[in-house]
Amino acid sequence: MPKTTTTKQIGRVPVVDLGTQDTHTLEESLRAERAAAAGEHRTLLVMLVRYDFAQHLEIEAALADPRVQEALGEVRIVRADERFHDKELTALGFPSKIAPTLCLLGPDLRPRDVIDGREWDDDTAENIAPVIGAFLRGTYKKRRQPWTPPPARRGEEL
Repeated sequence: MPKTTTTKQIGRVPVVDLGTQDTHTLEESLRAERAAAAGEHRTLLVMLVRYDFAQHLEIEAALADPRVQEALGEVRIVRADERFHDKELTALGFPSKIAPTLCLLGPDLRPRDVIDGREWDDDTAENIAPVIGAFLRGTYKKRRQPWTPPPARRGEEL
């Protein structure tokens, strides 16, 4: 688990790993990353991971594959450890306990659409690319794991 927030390129996709010793709240970090993604004309994709699971490394290897790069298109990925940020994630309406989980955010920084690693079989580029591509295009309709958005906060709409 990274202690400080770091950004690296995997192929053409910027990947931000949120650090555990940063002074920002998760919400502040997501707000800053959404602004950075907008400035780059990219979609922000939040990936909840468990850095201490080997699956994290399998997913990272798949991200470099040309099929997954093509499926991702113009995104900026922000990875956060779902156990470390558990309370903040819950407060923002994120699902928890399944890693990896991929989230597209609404204007209130709450998830507006979510899938997790149960949507594909083995963590290979061949399996991941079609799911992520359809998810990001909004055409991933037949899901193994249905997801319902969290209720809007009082006075807000998703």
